[in-house]
Amino acid sequence: MKVVIVDDICEFSNIIKKSTIQVLIEENLDVGILTFDKYTKELNRLIYSNEIKIYILDYDLGENTSKNGYDIAREIRSDAHDWYSIIIICSIHNKKESFISARLSIFTYLSKYHSFESNLKDTIKEAIEVINLTSTTSINNHCQLFHNEVLYASKEKYSKYCIIKTFDNEFRVRKNIYELQEELHLKKFKRHLLANEKNIMSVDEEEITFTNEEKIKL
Repeated sequence: MKVVIVDDICEFSNIIKKSTIQVLIEENLDVGILTFDKYTKELNRLIYSNEIKIYILDYDLGENTSKNGYDIAREIRSDAHDWYSIIIICSIHNKKESFISARLSIFTYLSKYHSFESNLKDTIKEAIEVINLTSTTSINNHCQLFHNEVLYASKEKYSKYCIIKTFDNEFRVRKNIYELQEELHLKKFKRHLLANEKNIMSVDEEEITFTNEEKIKL
């Protein structure tokens, strides 16, 4: 999972990032935070990646961007077909009705003028709880593993452990391959190897290539 902040005003961007870090520390989550002040190629790439995101978008991103917060939210839902990620809209304007009528499944709409920091923290906590309930598995020491971020799981030779590889991390867990197949909803490719079909780019006789261009031999 990643938290993606898009706000062109440095003061608000810093408040959002600070609040997010505080919540992640409280929730014991190691999650990447990415900040943007406008719509960029890197943001476009993130939108179409398979990772679950919490987007915190400013509605009005000024004149130096090709898309505002509304346009980005529409791209996430309508073009990238991502209905799993959470979208939080923040604004100094009252544009709440515009988002409701657009049916973009916005998690909430926050005013930057009314208890913004405390409301934002509560909202981020609620967003994490929603994601945890629908798409995570608890592994080592209660660490939350997000299903959409798993690439593959493989049996470690001569041991009772398996290795779970995600986009950003690798976990060694004391579970057998059959337990992981059921818990993580992975497809079996070999007796010792499971993979997440949603994150596969291609498969041939020799290897699997994932959407991040990582490969594993069959």
